[in-house]
Amino acid sequence: MCSWRWLVDAAPALLRAAEAVPGGSTLAHWIVRESFFAHFCGGESVEDVGAAMDAMRRAGLGAILDISIEADLGHGSGNSETDLAAADAAADRAAAMFTASVDAAGNHPGACIAVKVTALGPPAALRSVSGAIARAIRLLDAAGPDGMSRAAWTAAYPGPAAAALYTAVEAASGKRETATTAGLITILSRDPTAHLAALGLEPADAHAFEHLVSRLHDLCAHAATRGVGLMVDAEQTYFQDAIDVAALAMSRQFNGSNGGKPVVFNTYQQYLKDALPRLERDLAVSEREGWHFAAKLVRGAYMVSERAKADREGYSSPIHDSIQDTHAAYDAAVDRMLARIRAQAAGQVKAGATAMVATHNRGSVVRTVREMAGTADAPAVPHERVMFGQLMGMHDLTGYALANNGFRIYKYLPYGPVGEVIPYLLRRAQENSGMLGGANFDKQLLWHELVCRVQETKAVVA
Repeated sequence: MCSWRWLVDAAPALLRAAEAVPGGSTLAHWIVRESFFAHFCGGESVEDVGAAMDAMRRAGLGAILDISIEADLGHGSGNSETDLAAADAAADRAAAMFTASVDAAGNHPGACIAVKVTALGPPAALRSVSGAIARAIRLLDAAGPDGMSRAAWTAAYPGPAAAALYTAVEAASGKRETATTAGLITILSRDPTAHLAALGLEPADAHAFEHLVSRLHDLCAHAATRGVGLMVDAEQTYFQDAIDVAALAMSRQFNGSNGGKPVVFNTYQQYLKDALPRLERDLAVSEREGWHFAAKLVRGAYMVSERAKADREGYSSPIHDSIQDTHAAYDAAVDRMLARIRAQAAGQVKAGATAMVATHNRGSVVRTVREMAGTADAPAVPHERVMFGQLMGMHDLTGYALANNGFRIYKYLPYGPVGEVIPYLLRRAQENSGMLGGANFDKQLLWHELVCRVQETKAVVA
């Protein structure tokens, strides 16, 4: 049923219609709970997920707990003291739920959790911070590979705070009287809140972002204590630059130089035209700074909404023009991560890397496995530095095949009240309807195996 695009598209309207009928919402939720919810989710509360995690572990699968909370513009977007206080209270509740998720994962060795940064602070403030960082990146990129001069920077950012930031970026860029994007990201990854005023942020937005980073820091510290991996999810592009900076700062602090298990993974959506350059930039920053770089590579989950927003507001879509371009970017991103892992294993660089290849695309999985095996020119990649990720209930045959052959495979395990999880699952279904059709291929394989076994039985009887 999930492969029927018409049903996926119509589902929100059908649910709204059911809610308008007395008793309809209860019936709709019961149907969903006994069908889709049971297949794709781990339960309605953090207490429910333990049994699902135990079953997955017995099958050789790791779990990534994914509580279905996130926010977008319109949630906590006011700037009055009352609005900000309400947004802070909501963020504190979200942080507490993420902490409970860490504790549940900590009872299952090797488990991880997913975190949506938009839940940890007012989305409007996060967008303001992201916009300020994006503007600075655009100016530095426009200056070309030689970077931006102090005079050009001062024209865009006057004042002593901006001058001090330029001096820090210049030193991090490694060139006198030159500031580069990599230098800016290096400085912000050291302290993502110290230079917000220099970038023109309003005090209220800067204060809200400081609280957000503090919540994320406390969550990462707790995850490190419990031995739990923390996957920072990618979100809409208008939030992403701020999310990247916060995630890199946490990676720098909690992932160490090499060896051991990384705590923080940032996510790179390869359907974005700028995703591969950002990945390469952040890999270089981590190598230069000497900390372990952990990245989750996905194609993306906001394609429909991102293109619609670009059309509505009249700017160029950030999404690749074709699926072939997205595939090429994804393959290149995997190659970059494998190259870094090989380089660290060979002693060529100090700081290592860990990659999560999060995809339901069989071609990408097969290609990654083949590349990991190595060639005469490239040594094999250590299995402990590559993880595979999928959604629960999606392409399970591929997941079990990976597990049976000694690869690290994780399943995202969403949980939460049915009424809250339904919109979350529908968004993922609408954005990823193409992958849902992969269940047909799984059914074909199962049918083929059943036919073969029946034929073998008949042959033995005969």
